[in-house]
Amino acid sequence: MQISVLSTIKIYLKQVLLLALFSFLLTPVKAQDYKLPENYSFSKPDDYHKYEKDVLKAIDWLENTPANITPDKRKGVNAFILKWVSGCPYITISISPKIFKITEKNPDLFMIFIGGWIKYELANQGMSNTLDGNIAGLKNMLGYYQKEKDKSLVKDKRIEKLLNLDTDGKLQSWVKKQLL
Repeated sequence: MQISVLSTIKIYLKQVLLLALFSFLLTPVKAQDYKLPENYSFSKPDDYHKYEKDVLKAIDWLENTPANITPDKRKGVNAFILKWVSGCPYITISISPKIFKITEKNPDLFMIFIGGWIKYELANQGMSNTLDGNIAGLKNMLGYYQKEKDKSLVKDKRIEKLLNLDTDGKLQSWVKKQLL
């Protein structure tokens, strides 16, 4: 009797595991579902507010998609975000040349940085400053790097140093000295 109960439990567990595996495989990946708005235009100031949600979705897509997946789509998403932020009258991003140097080995991190700054600015309704924006961008970049460094990004000593500074609570003072 005990053997048949164990056999039944094993069969049941196999069925549950198979069901879980199939549901995982059949569930669409959220990051790949994102679709850029068609025929977007930023010809008047109201257009920027109109596309805020699309910009945030685009940033989320970048953050949740490995850098080596769908490079053409990534270029389109990057272009959309850059076009929006470069003309947006209520968001100002001031990028230090050191950010370009920091993202040199992993250029996709640059847009992750920009995305973090944009999200921070929108959440704070333009009330942030350059220090806050840089920190938000860097923290966003560091989070993405940690998630992707062994998958789609190259390991980078400069980024690793920033991770250590953040862990030690010294990122803000580094930003003040190096980026402002």
